[in-house]
Amino acid sequence: MADPDFDRVEFETWLKGHPREVAVALASRAALRVLPIVGRHVPVDEESADTVFLPVLRASTLAWVFVDDRNHARVKRASASAASARAASAAHAASAAAASARAASAARAASAASAASAAAVYASADASAAAADYARADAADAARAAARAADDAAALKSDREAIEDGLSALELVRRPLWSEGQPKELTNDWQNLRKDLLSLDPIWSVWTEWYDDRLAGRPADLEFEIARANLPEDLWEEGAKAVNAELKRIRDTLPKKDAQAVAERDDASSRSREDIPSETGDPAGDAVGEAIGDAGSSDDGSGPEGDSSPAGNEQRRAVERGLISQAPVSAVIEDGRIGARDSPPDATPPVDHPEDLEQRLHAQSALAGKLLATLTEMPHNLGQYLARDLAHFQQVAERRPPVWYALDDAAQDLRDHLGLLEDLSWPGATRQDVERLCRRTEELRPLLQPKQPKSPEPDPSAPLDPPPVLDLTRVSDDALEEVFEGIEDTIQKDGGRVLAPTAVAAIEHYIEEGREAGEPSDPSAAGEAARRGRFSRALRGLAGVLGTGAAAISAGIATNVLTVPEAAATVGQRFSEIFQVIVRFFF
Repeated sequence: MADPDFDRVEFETWLKGHPREVAVALASRAALRVLPIVGRHVPVDEESADTVFLPVLRASTLAWVFVDDRNHARVKRASASAASARAASAAHAASAAAASARAASAARAASAASAASAAAVYASADASAAAADYARADAADAARAAARAADDAAALKSDREAIEDGLSALELVRRPLWSEGQPKELTNDWQNLRKDLLSLDPIWSVWTEWYDDRLAGRPADLEFEIARANLPEDLWEEGAKAVNAELKRIRDTLPKKDAQAVAERDDASSRSREDIPSETGDPAGDAVGEAIGDAGSSDDGSGPEGDSSPAGNEQRRAVERGLISQAPVSAVIEDGRIGARDSPPDATPPVDHPEDLEQRLHAQSALAGKLLATLTEMPHNLGQYLARDLAHFQQVAERRPPVWYALDDAAQDLRDHLGLLEDLSWPGATRQDVERLCRRTEELRPLLQPKQPKSPEPDPSAPLDPPPVLDLTRVSDDALEEVFEGIEDTIQKDGGRVLAPTAVAAIEHYIEEGREAGEPSDPSAAGEAARRGRFSRALRGLAGVLGTGAAAISAGIATNVLTVPEAAATVGQRFSEIFQVIVRFFF
């Protein structure tokens, strides 16, 4: 029985108002939820393993990887196309195999494959407009089919509400498949399907364990998933046994994600919990210094690079204070977790006009899209970098709820191009349009940026903290990636229980900005200056989130308002350590 409350037209309209990754995430999650039903109506044997289950799982894992657009360049386009085609064939095979079954959910079983197929096509980094339209429609079909069951409909509704509340597609796919737990009927179906697949070949664990992780919302090993996506097509043609054997070989040879280092770090964090202050003051003031303390420094209190002089220690503390006081984003405690808001976190924008803001953001997104279409006419190779940043601006303008720090950063990246390309030719009115895009973004400031409180009169006897200046000679690629991977590992391990989506979104924004700043760009002096500015903005923002986050965690533990204080203590310790690494980049 179809759910009478499900409105396909409304759902398709809703999808069109969100980035394509949202459709990918919803289609993939819908496919994974109904996958166990396939095993109920399709006999599990060598043939169905090759023609139904392997293609469906392949497309689902690929879609899950593709929700993060930073992975697009790491997956071969041919792999995505082949996975899509094979999943489409699997949909027909599943439908045919289930045709004689009396269950009304046969169509839902087939929809699992078709939805995964759509997600793979839609996620392709350079998919055509037609493919995107197909994917949206097929995602709607999957959702309509899923709506035949109250549990599936409720799960889809929960996913949509999470997106509307500001959760990104990437954050959504990292969540457990079922917010209220997998329904008992489907749990039994999955246990039976898993047992049947493993009875064919124990190495099916390379897929069943992945599905179990999606059910629980556990992190996946990205390097293994990229390797899985890029297996040669002729290997897939050999069938499940050959594919699974190769995947097991790859999994066994990949690094174990520094399991020993993680264990040692957790032990150290546990030992350090007793050092967390029992009382703190204002999270934006003295508590920051208490929370971050001297983490990362030697026991004798010496500053970075072995400078143990009083001047060196004071310089380090000045950088810490500067990074915190100038942070564009501050951490706050939200419903037992750590969230993030534009600084100051508890202030509101001076102008409250949500309808006007929505219209202006929509116009900004449309103008950025128009500019992207003209860049193919640029006669020099700098157009590709401008295109990248315009696409990023458009993505930020479409984010809901909107945040000022991300929009301001995206506009500043475009302003850098205006300076870099000043002496080069621009097609038509492109330059004027980019200038207008930046100008109109600045006009949004009163509608988005929290109103700054009045600053007290400075104490003339107090030393002034100079603005932290990034020293690029200290920022090696290895050191930078160590910072990013350390934060990402912290988020994957404990962050889901400690950090609200707003905090994760802010951190991921600055990590993405930092990684893009390290990509090839204009090698001129002006280009290097722009790159330095982008690095500085990214690292300042990241340091602000980590520093105020450590302080907020410390305050939350002291006042017993955090939901999971032990996990929060671990996250706070890691944030403090990584904050100190970033501090070293600035003096």
